[in-house]
Amino acid sequence: LARGCDHSTEKGSEKPARMKVRHLALKPLSAILLSLGVTSIPQSVLASGLQGMDVVHGTATMQVDGNKTIIRNSVDAIINWKQFNIDQNEMVQFLQENNNSAVFNRVTSNQISQLKGILDSNGQVFLINPNGITIGKDAIINTNGFRASTLDISNENIKARNFTLEQTKDKALAEIVNHGLITVGKDGSVNLIGGKVKNEGVISVNGGSISLLAGQKITISDIINPTITYSIAAPENEAINLGDIFAKGGNINVRAANIRNKGKLSADSVSKDKSGNIVLSAKEGEAEIGGVISAQNQQAKGGKLMITGDKVTLKTGAVIDLSGKEGGETYLGGDERGEGKNGIQLAKKTSLEKGST
Repeated sequence: LARGCDHSTEKGSEKPARMKVRHLALKPLSAILLSLGVTSIPQSVLASGLQGMDVVHGTATMQVDGNKTIIRNSVDAIINWKQFNIDQNEMVQFLQENNNSAVFNRVTSNQISQLKGILDSNGQVFLINPNGITIGKDAIINTNGFRASTLDISNENIKARNFTLEQTKDKALAEIVNHGLITVGKDGSVNLIGGKVKNEGVISVNGGSISLLAGQKITISDIINPTITYSIAAPENEAINLGDIFAKGGNINVRAANIRNKGKLSADSVSKDKSGNIVLSAKEGEAEIGGVISAQNQQAKGGKLMITGDKVTLKTGAVIDLSGKEGGETYLGGDERGEGKNGIQLAKKTSLEKGST
């Protein structure tokens, strides 16, 4: 079933073109642009994607210079916007007090957010839009931490550092779609949170965590070293990966009512002290797993993979590789004995299609 694995249980095209990108630590934006073959940012477009700025907590100032918008904010500043878009050839940069400083951006109109240009920051950036968020194919997000959510959070919870996000009662389920490149600093985190979440682009962290979370209520206990609790109330809460997700020596979490993977999930490590972990949890429905899942570590023990759901299917052509000096751990549809002990959900049906390895 899975190369280099100690434990496993057995019961029983659509993929878009993707950029080839290695793990990118937070670095000067110019270095990232050069790695993608971009030598300059055109200066012909007036930055107009941000409209109706209203600072409701802390301080923030905005400076516009051609197609570049620079916002300087205090720690945990909250900014309401009528519109938060970044047009192609535009750049928005948040300059913050330190790497752990956060800025919370909320869209209060009925417009979705479309990020087609560059979002850059030395700190943590939240974008909250209950209408939906689309990250375009040419977009580059380069921050020390990035959270995009269609679930809302109150100002009071932000001020109390209670990061609980909930589905807005009078809003339909909204979707987050990434077609672009998201990269954060060493040990940073990327969270895409929504009624539905879909990745068709590239997400990369070094030693940190990447989460695709589709649900009704999500709590992030600590935005710097996040642990996550969540609840799901609708089968429409779906998470799909058709792109590439790299968490070098870190953690990948995909949690929803239904999960589908046809892309690449990699938590490979070269550290003697740390191996990667991948969790795919379809709490209310089916985990349909194709593509490539990897948590290799040739310096130590291979990583850990857990796939749970009411129904777990390993599709034809799927490849799982947790190889290392010692074998990794794979749990499909239950614990190491195929049971639902130790708080691990037991699948009603686990299937391995011919040609999966």
